[in-house]
Amino acid sequence: MDSGTGGDIILKPEPVLRLSSLLMVRDAILAGAGAAVLPKLLVADDIEAGRLAYWGTHTGPSVEIWALQSSRRLIGAKVRAFLDVVEKAFPEKIFVPPI
Repeated sequence: MDSGTGGDIILKPEPVLRLSSLLMVRDAILAGAGAAVLPKLLVADDIEAGRLAYWGTHTGPSVEIWALQSSRRLIGAKVRAFLDVVEKAFPEKIFVPPI
């Protein structure tokens, strides 16, 4: 993690709670369970409102998001809404529209 002062900070977390859902992790840290590494998309509103503190960015391997669908059908409203959210959340990324 970059400390913002030119040096790196090394954290050695000791897990106290393991959950299978990122939403449950977010709810747990909002309730005071500790700290977590979560996607910015999931916690941006909480950080802006001051409910959560942003400690820095964890640099890890890049992540690719793929959305595939049958070419024989039109895009459903739920799929289009999801793609709109992803495109808005990552405006600096390159998106390849369907052919």
